[in-house]
Amino acid sequence: MTKIEMNLRLPSIYSEEMVNHLFGYLYTKNEFFRSELNISRPTATKYLKSLEAEGFIISERVGKEVVYKNIQLLNIFN
Repeated sequence: MTKIEMNLRLPSIYSEEMVNHLFGYLYTKNEFFRSELNISRPTATKYLKSLEAEGFIISERVGKEVVYKNIQLLNIFN
């Protein structure tokens, strides 16, 4: 369901690798995201902000870093 929604709402950035990364971990950071998807820091930031704007993830500042949490995956554990 999320894969379909993500592809419909964000077709320009959608990829199987991105979905697999987001559902492989409860949270991610820009560094992990860009490393696994092999994209630049600005591109990773753009993608993460787009995912957050569409409600797929939420961000939270933890110390000096920003952590991005997968909302649907967290709801499964709650």
